Amino acid sequence: MDEIFVGKLVNTRGLKGEVKVISNFERKDDVFVKGRYLYINGRSYVVDNVSHNKNFILLHFIGINDINEIEFLKGSDIYALKSDFVSDESDYLYSDLIGFEVVCKGNTYGIVNDFQNNGVNPLLEVDNDGKTSYIPVNSNLIENVDLENKKITVSESGEGLFV
Repeated sequence: MDEIFVGKLVNTRGLKGEVKVISNFERKDDVFVKGRYLYINGRSYVVDNVSHNKNFILLHFIGINDINEIEFLKGSDIYALKSDFVSDESDYLYSDLIGFEVVCKGNTYGIVNDFQNNGVNPLLEVDNDGKTSYIPVNSNLIENVDLENKKITVSESGEGLFV
C-alpha cells in the first residue's frame, strides 16, 4: 500500500466519538474530507464529518457513536493512501523530493534532505557538504522539478540562497 502519514489523533471531543486531529500535512484539505478512508493502527476508518476548532481538525467516523469506541486511539498516527489524492505521475508531494539534486545555473548546490511545512510557505532543506540552505517552494524560485532524473532547477534569482 502507499500509506503516508497525514496527522496525529491527539484527543477525543465530546461523548459521541468525535476526535481532535493535528496535521501539518501539505494537502490536508484533500485528505480530511467526508468519505475518505483513513488508517489508524492498521484499521480503516471512513470520515463521516469534518469541522475545525482553533488549530485542530475535528473528525467523526462512520460507525463510531461513543467516546469509548475511539478513546483507545488517542496519540495514534493517522495515514491515508497517497493514490487517493495524488492524481498522476507529474503530481508529487514535498516528501517525494527528498534525495533530489538542486541545480542553479548549471551548478549543483546540494541534495534535498528534508522539507518543512510551516503552514505559510513550505521549505526544502538542502544539504551541501554539511552546510544547510532552505529554498521556499514557490514558482518564482523553482523553475523545474524533473521527477524522472530527480533534479530540481532553481532560478538565477535563487542563487543567493546557497551563499
